[in-house]
Amino acid sequence: MRKLLATISSAGLLLFALAGVALANTGHITSSKTCATGTVTVFLDNNVTSDRLVTVTSTIPGHRDTDITDKNGYDTTFGEIWTATGPQPFVGRVTLTIKFSDGRTEATYSEPITAMEGCATPTPTPTPTPTPVVTATPVVTATPVVTATATATATAVVTGTPEQTQLAGTGTPAPSTPNTALFGNGSSPLPTIVFGLVLLASLTTLAFTTVKNSRSGRPTR
Repeated sequence: MRKLLATISSAGLLLFALAGVALANTGHITSSKTCATGTVTVFLDNNVTSDRLVTVTSTIPGHRDTDITDKNGYDTTFGEIWTATGPQPFVGRVTLTIKFSDGRTEATYSEPITAMEGCATPTPTPTPTPTPVVTATPVVTATPVVTATATATATAVVTGTPEQTQLAGTGTPAPSTPNTALFGNGSSPLPTIVFGLVLLASLTTLAFTTVKNSRSGRPTR
């Protein structure tokens, strides 16, 4: 009986020791999400010794450059060691790996991050189409060009005989009309004849006297 109790006690102590070893150097990943955003956080369980190597990787867009790679120095005082938050769709995978100091893997935890279900798909706001601005094209009116045309004055050169003989027309001669200027119209020509005779006699006497005086050498008065 005593041997049985001793065996049970030894087994219990061994199991307790193994449980203690199994519970050391652990961690976990939590995530939360809404229709608008998502959050993921990586924790160590306050039992990781400082010689362990810790690695955190992420495939969430926008949070891939915040990984932790084989970092040591964590001890039992560490809890949260990594977190990320972003707008939906916030999807990907986060992995926590705890390694021995020689690089062998001791524990691995991986958490898929999915989008929130049951959320209404937001209707994208249509981009207003800008109204084209019509620019009026100016109408160019052509100004007529007036070309002055010189008018040449032609000088007609007439060649031929300067004097041309014009043939008189033929026909019946008009009856002669007596000139009654000397005698008046229907008056007697006698006074005119007497006056002419007296004038002729006077001129004859004057001519005779002149000839006579010229011969006698006396001047005529």
